[in-house]
Amino acid sequence: MLEQAEIDKLLTELNTVRSDVRDLRNKINNLDRKKEELYREKRKVSSDIHSRIKVAKDSKDKRNNLTETVKTTKHSKEELEAKLKSLEEEVATLKNEKHRRQRPYDVKKRNQKVRIQNRN
Repeated sequence: MLEQAEIDKLLTELNTVRSDVRDLRNKINNLDRKKEELYREKRKVSSDIHSRIKVAKDSKDKRNNLTETVKTTKHSKEELEAKLKSLEEEVATLKNEKHRRQRPYDVKKRNQKVRIQNRN
């Protein structure tokens, strides 16, 4: 059998080991809580990143749509400007034609005025 001193020594070691196990278990529990907290934070950050990516993608799609609208509008504007230029040229041509046709009349009118003045 074991002597009392050896039994006391073994009991002291047992208590020390139990205390160490308890301390290690507490550390494990604390680390587990910390791990869970960090995991929740990671999910939150991940969710935030995903939402920002979605916002960025939506903004990019909106920008692309607006760019396409601007291109279409610019093309329409260029067509209208070309049509306007054509119409302006046509108006200028018609004005020239009008003036050309009025000139003989103006000459007759001036001749009549000169004749009237000469009579007086």
